[in-house]
Order: sequence, then structure tokens, then C-alpha cells
Amino acid sequence: MSRREVALAVVLRRMQWMLDEAAFDLGGGRFTCADCRELSESLREVAVVLDDYVNTWNQPARVECRTSSQTAEA
Repeated sequence: MSRREVALAVVLRRMQWMLDEAAFDLGGGRFTCADCRELSESLREVAVVLDDYVNTWNQPARVECRTSSQTAEA
């Protein structure tokens, strides 16, 4: 794994942890409006990181990246 991929993996694992915590808190009635806003913002930040990653994809040996709507059309 490249440094960039390691950094992306760390971001994704952090997001996974945040989502696990949110699900646990939601089930226990402890998920607040502030928690929801923080999680929403974090998800948007991860989406930007993923978009940046895929937009600089330079590994032709891998399968072409398609969006879910492109896959549905195929």
C-alpha cells in the first residue's frame, strides 16, 4: 500500500468507528442533534477525500471505476 492509500485507510477506519458509535448511541437514545450534525459533516469530508482519491487514479491495471448509476445502466 502506498502512503496515500494508508492515509485513506486511516480516514475510512475513523469513519467506521464514528458510524459504529452513532449506531450504538442511536439505539440507546443518546444520539443528539449535535452528534448528527458532526457525523453529517464528517461524512461529507470523507466523500471529498474519496472523490479526490478517485479523480487522481493513475493505475491502468485496475478495473475502470464506475459510479453506481453507470453500473445500473450497464
